Amino acid sequence: MSHDAYIGLGSNLGDREGHLRQAIVGLTRLGTVVKASAIFESEPVGGPPQPWYLNMVVRLITKHNPHTLLKDLLAIEMSQGRIRREKNGPRTLDLDLLLWDEAVIHAVDLIVPHPRLQGRRFVLEPLAEVHPDLGKIPGLDWTTVWHNVQDQAVRRTGPLAGWEDPARRPEAREAGGLPKESAGA
Repeated sequence: MSHDAYIGLGSNLGDREGHLRQAIVGLTRLGTVVKASAIFESEPVGGPPQPWYLNMVVRLITKHNPHTLLKDLLAIEMSQGRIRREKNGPRTLDLDLLLWDEAVIHAVDLIVPHPRLQGRRFVLEPLAEVHPDLGKIPGLDWTTVWHNVQDQAVRRTGPLAGWEDPARRPEAREAGGLPKESAGA
């Protein structure tokens, strides 16, 4: 059975775009990336002084269960040199499982929807580009949430160079937004 997973990607160290690109390559090993947002540059939220982030969200169709997917996301982070030194510290790559189908998960190692999703404009804006209906996100009152994050510094910079969003290919538009090989997933 296939599942819809929405993954938040962020990087503020080294080749930020390169880290995002490599993360998407890693995600393609876990399923089919069917849609990707533009890149958004954002000021860090919390933590020590650090460089600004590049952020984006992808929609991944996967057969992995959410706990296995989380473990695989952490492995992709490590492959890009992620070292966890301090909470909200700078990082080469951060991958967050934001949504899993329409499920609500409260486990020791995993909470979905992501517990800080509602307070982060740098996640909400790119998520709005790839999620077909934000009204279906459990516990999310879009109007209230949007009002609460307006003061956060975020700017859309454009698509990720060197990676083509499958949903923008001509054959994808014919298949309803999904690449032909993914239309039945």
